[in-house]
Amino acid sequence: MTTKSAKLAVSITVISTIILIILRLSFRSDFKFESSEKQFSLSTSKNENSLYDLTREDSLLVFLHIQKTGGTVFGIHLLKDIEGFSCPCALRSGKKRRHCECYHPGNHQLWYFSRYTRGWICGVHPDYTTLIHCLPNLLERKTEELQQNTLTGTVTDKPDVTPNYLYVTLLRDPIHRYLSEYRHTKLGAKWPLREAQCKHGKFYLDANVKQQNASNCFPDGAEDWKGVTLDEFMECELNPAANRMAKMLADLTSIKCNEDLLKNKEIVDEMMLQSAKSNLEKFAYFGLTEFQRESQGLFEKTFGISFTKEFEQQETNASKMNLTSNTEARLQEINYLDMELYRWAKELFLSRL
Repeated sequence: MTTKSAKLAVSITVISTIILIILRLSFRSDFKFESSEKQFSLSTSKNENSLYDLTREDSLLVFLHIQKTGGTVFGIHLLKDIEGFSCPCALRSGKKRRHCECYHPGNHQLWYFSRYTRGWICGVHPDYTTLIHCLPNLLERKTEELQQNTLTGTVTDKPDVTPNYLYVTLLRDPIHRYLSEYRHTKLGAKWPLREAQCKHGKFYLDANVKQQNASNCFPDGAEDWKGVTLDEFMECELNPAANRMAKMLADLTSIKCNEDLLKNKEIVDEMMLQSAKSNLEKFAYFGLTEFQRESQGLFEKTFGISFTKEFEQQETNASKMNLTSNTEARLQEINYLDMELYRWAKELFLSRL
C-alpha cells in the first residue's frame, strides 16, 4: 500500500468513527426521529408515576405485531380480555376471518388497531416505518372500509378527534424468535413485505434486491422455502429473519431512501439499532415473551386496566432445540442487532415493573 493510499484509508476510518459517535449522541432518549411530512408523534407525555387512559375518546392502541413473538395470543388478550372493553366480532360476507369492532363506548372512535379490527390493511405484519406512513392517511380517508359498521349496518361520520397513538409491542429472546421463524418457514410459510415509499416514490433495498423478503433465498423456481435446513436458513445473507425486531422497530425511511448511505453497513446498522431503541422507549408499552405474568402486570399498571384472564408462560418448540455451541455462536452473530436491542430492552422492562 502506498503512503497516499494509507493516509486515505486512515481518513475514511476517522470519518466513519466520527459519524458513529454523532449517531450515538443524536439518539438520546429525548430525541425525536423525523422521517416524513406526515409523521405522527408518539405520545410521550407520561412520567414514571402516571398511566395512559384507554377510556379517553382519542386513545388508539396500536399493536405492532413482530412475527414469532407470541403476538397472536397477546393480540387476542387485548381483543377479548380487557375488563370493561368490548370488541364484538362477526364474519364478513365472503371472508374467512372474523372482523371485530373495538369502539369507545358511545361513539365510533376506534380504540384498538390490529389485524383483528382492520385486517392487514397496512400490509402483512407492518413495521414501524410502514405504519407511520399508512396510519395517518388511513384514518383520514373517508372510505366505506373505515366507516361501515359491519355489525349494525350503520355508516359513521369521519372521526373528528385526532388519535393519540399508544403503541404496544412484544419482544422475544432473539435466538428463540429466529428459530421459531425458521421452523415456520421450513413448513412452507412465508410473509410478503410491503415497503414504505420515499418522498419521491423510490425506496432502495439491500444489494439491488427487487423485493426484500425471504423469496430472495428460495431455490430457483420455488415459491417457498419448505424443507430448508437451519444451515441454509442461516447462510442466506438476504434472509429478513435476521435482526427482524430491530428492523421492524426502527424508522427506516431515512436509511432506505438514501442509496449512498446503504453502502456503509456499519453506519446503517448503528442507525437502525439506535432508532429502534429510541422508538421502543417512546412506545406506551412493550412486553417480553419470556416474562408473561410480568408483562401482564406492566400492561395493567401502564393503562390502569385489568385482564379477565392471566397470561400463561408456555414452553416453545424453539427453546427445545438442541444446538451445538458453534450454531449458537453463529445465531448470535447473525442476530447481533436484535441481541443488543433485547439486552437493552430487558433492562428497561425490568426497571418499569
